[in-house]
Amino acid sequence: MLFNLSDEIPMAPENTELKRTINRRINHIKNIGLDDDLRKQIKKIPKYELHVHLGGSIRRTTIVELAEKNGISLPADKKSFLSSLTPLEFFKGDALWELFHNTYRWYWSCIKSCDDLKRVVTEFLEDSYLQGVVHSEFTVSGSYLTQTFPFDEWTSAIESGIDDARKKYTITASAILDISRRFGAENAINNVKQIIDNHYKCICGIGMGGDEVKYPH
Repeated sequence: MLFNLSDEIPMAPENTELKRTINRRINHIKNIGLDDDLRKQIKKIPKYELHVHLGGSIRRTTIVELAEKNGISLPADKKSFLSSLTPLEFFKGDALWELFHNTYRWYWSCIKSCDDLKRVVTEFLEDSYLQGVVHSEFTVSGSYLTQTFPFDEWTSAIESGIDDARKKYTITASAILDISRRFGAENAINNVKQIIDNHYKCICGIGMGGDEVKYPH
């Protein structure tokens, strides 16, 4: 996952203001969970998860295994990568948005087969179930997935992962297709047409993400 919340952040990015921003956000998350009793009570509440990015929710150990299996170089030595508060510290970006984009892009690059993708989906839903989530509508990067798989293949893998999780943990789920601005209008239109024409069971919605300043159209 993108964050371990046990230690202070030893950020590497050269941009000092970027480092401060990330520290503030992570410390805010950490402070919310300081009360153990409150955390236990929150965990018991049935929840609907409506905004979480699958790419940023992959287990840290899983992404290392996938990277090694698929010949993708880790951005740091394995021990440092696994123990770091966040892998954001190993990537570069001129702004917070660009830093997140570069990190997510690397995460998605480690998924090279439908079995990889199915595993990631099933594990994510298992983790969600253990946090008290009964239904999840998670975001997937269609723009990146279609660079690696045909549309039918990656949607089938996601659907299979959702079905496995439902049978094992009773959690239900579907995916929101995120269309990245940086791939251009034609890519966005093609993604939307695919969804409209094929009525994929696992897709419940479409969204658009990306840097609105650099990619306004």
